[in-house]
Amino acid sequence: MSSKYKEYWYWGNMVLTDQPLWNSSFKNLSLTKDSIFIYSFIMDKNKDVFKNSWAYYPDIKSLLGFIEYVFLPTAFFTWLDNETEGFKTPIATVDEVLNVMVEKDRPESDILTMREQIKDLRTLWLMDDSDNIRELKNFSKEFNKQWKEYDDRLLYFRVFQRSTEIGEFVFTGEENNFFEEIMEEDIGMTKIQWKETCENIYDNKFLKNRFIDILNHKVGCLV
Repeated sequence: MSSKYKEYWYWGNMVLTDQPLWNSSFKNLSLTKDSIFIYSFIMDKNKDVFKNSWAYYPDIKSLLGFIEYVFLPTAFFTWLDNETEGFKTPIATVDEVLNVMVEKDRPESDILTMREQIKDLRTLWLMDDSDNIRELKNFSKEFNKQWKEYDDRLLYFRVFQRSTEIGEFVFTGEENNFFEEIMEEDIGMTKIQWKETCENIYDNKFLKNRFIDILNHKVGCLV
């Protein structure tokens, strides 16, 4: 059965009507144990773009749709375009974005890499959910490796199946005491309290409703 999440018109309409897709719960749906989290970061210092966002989607297919039809067109447009100032999500498929950039003589090697990455991503639609999540995490690692080694620009995303994974990720600099102190000050919890919070999210209605806001407003850039 075809999924609406695999159709560009579904996402294009949401972008056109300015629906919150980057830093919220998708369509205000409640957080459940089936929800999948995404942390994304798009940076271009020359355009003053610093898009640091947390969101969750109800399942892997909806998240896959966001990545293919919203995140990647935006990320690749930001990387290649040298005419637009500020952050912009193009109302176009990633293929349309790349075709325009070819016409504008943007770097061919980057465009070829992007075409290969979107080709790899599309194979995930054919997988069952458990394989899909694993392979999407693998895809993100390769994606991040490709677009992270630059001084003025960066594209990054990471997927989390459970809130406990986020609990660990936020303190990835835990071997550095200074980093740990900064994180504890930002989120208003000790590392132990934070990890306990992440373990109990699904059973605490207040925390469940507030978790994505805490991530977006208390946790800074983690890349």
